[in-house]
Amino acid sequence: MSIARSFLVAGVPAVIATTSAVEDLPARQFAVEVHRRLALGEDAATALQGVQGQWIARQARDPRSIGTWSAFSVVGAAGSGRLQSAERIGR
Repeated sequence: MSIARSFLVAGVPAVIATTSAVEDLPARQFAVEVHRRLALGEDAATALQGVQGQWIARQARDPRSIGTWSAFSVVGAAGSGRLQSAERIGR
């Protein structure tokens, strides 16, 4: 059982998780980009897909980026996981 499953059982509609180890700095950069999209109202799957697309485009310049973007996936209801308005403004 993964920690993602625990969140789903607790009622979280979608979890963005990694399927393998990711280096700290690129994981942080990737996660910040995903969270920016979530804060703008995108659902978890759309936000993740958008950032993965950006990182795939970068791959020609930095072949190591595949180890970051390919490790992230959405678990749960792919079209959910939108932040509520209070969460968007940091309350």
